[in-house]
Amino acid sequence: MIIRDYIQKLRPYEWEPSNKEIASTHNIPEEQIIRMDLNTLPTIPHQWIEELGERLSKIEVNSYPDPSYSELRARLSDYCGVSPEQIVVTAGADEAIDLAVKLVVEPGVKVAISHPTYSYFQVASEIMGGRVLKVSRVMPGYNDDLEGLLRTVKEGGRLIFLCSPNNPTGNPVREEDLIQILETNVATVVDEVYYEFSGESFASLVEEFSNLMIIRSLSKGFGLAGIRIGYIIADKETANILNKVRPPNSISTMSIELAKIALENLQPLKKIIRTIINEREKTFQELKDI
Repeated sequence: MIIRDYIQKLRPYEWEPSNKEIASTHNIPEEQIIRMDLNTLPTIPHQWIEELGERLSKIEVNSYPDPSYSELRARLSDYCGVSPEQIVVTAGADEAIDLAVKLVVEPGVKVAISHPTYSYFQVASEIMGGRVLKVSRVMPGYNDDLEGLLRTVKEGGRLIFLCSPNNPTGNPVREEDLIQILETNVATVVDEVYYEFSGESFASLVEEFSNLMIIRSLSKGFGLAGIRIGYIIADKETANILNKVRPPNSISTMSIELAKIALENLQPLKKIIRTIINEREKTFQELKDI
C-alpha cells in the first residue's frame, strides 16, 4: 500500500488518555479523577437528556438523518442571529476545521496559525499538505501578532487560523486586527468554541467578508462534548461551497435530536455558564493575590 508522504511525516494530534487508563496507571478509582485538561463542563445536562428519553420511541433510527440538517440549522439560526443558509453543521468543531482546510489548502500552500493555540489547526492543515507558519503571540497579553500574520499573507499565505477566546491563553481576537486581516481577502477561520464564556462574536462580519469562517460547537458551553455537534457560520456563498466538501451524514439522529432539545431550552445552559464565570472571576482574584 502506498501512503501519502504527508501522512507518513505527520505528527498526529495527541489523544488524551481515558479515565480508565489514568486510573490503571496511577492505581486510583475512576470516580476520584477530576479532569482539568479537556475544558469540558463538570456537570451533565440531565434535563435535556431526560427530554431525549421521552422522545426516544419516536426517533427513526432506522433512517438516515436529513443530510441538510434543516431543523437543527433553524434552531442554530435563532441562537446565532444569522440565517439558516449561513450555517454548516459538522461533527464537532474538528470536522469544521477539516472542511475549512479542504476548501483552501493544497500541497505546499502556506497556512498561518497564531501560536500557541489549538493544535488540531496544524494537524488538519498538514494532512492536506499545507506548510504551517506559526506566528508567535509575542504581543502584550498574548494578543495576536497582527504584523506577523499580515506578513504571511504577503508571502503567499492562503489561510489564517485565529481563536477567540484563544485556547490556551484565554484572550480574545481584537476586532480591528481581524478586519485588517479580512481586508486582504485571505481565507480566515476564527474558532469561537468558547463563545458562551465570552459573549463576544464576529458573526456579524460574515455578511461583509465572504472569506470569514467562524467555528463553534455545543461541546464546551452546552456541556455536550459527547454528541459531537459543531457548526460553521459563513456567508451564504461560502456556506454552499463548504457543503460541497461536507460528508452527507456524519452526525447521528440521536445527536441531532439532543442538540435540538438543548437549543429549545437554554435555561440550564445559562445557569451553569453564570456559575462558571463567577468561579472564573473568584479564581482570577485568588491567583492575583498570590
